[in-house]
Amino acid sequence: MKPLRPLLLLVVLVGVTTFAAAQASKPAPGEPPEDVLIALQTAEYEQINKAGGMPVTVTASGRSAVLKPKIWSAKKDAPCRAVPRHADTFECSLNMMVTLREGDNKPGKHAERLYVHWDGTKGEWKRGMPGRKK
Repeated sequence: MKPLRPLLLLVVLVGVTTFAAAQASKPAPGEPPEDVLIALQTAEYEQINKAGGMPVTVTASGRSAVLKPKIWSAKKDAPCRAVPRHADTFECSLNMMVTLREGDNKPGKHAERLYVHWDGTKGEWKRGMPGRKK
């Protein structure tokens, strides 16, 4: 009977840890609101600009440029869709007016698809699919 005692203690500890983790996780408050989606997209564009922009080359002409996106306005026109087999993960679309070159003052239409998931332990929305690296 003595060899079972440490095993029983281990099972109880694992059960208590799992229960505590489940209690700490907060459920998603529905789909992400528009202001959260805009903030996530703005943060991504700021990272691109902080890194000096995104260099691109037009294959046909060979011309190069550096894109520095700036959001002038953004709107979520449709409800987000839940991603199958991923709890608290949504696919959302933003319709934006954006400029891609520094100094450009005439924004153009641009749509962006965002995958957003709820981090229950921190209680916040995050960009991307859960468990995947960026």
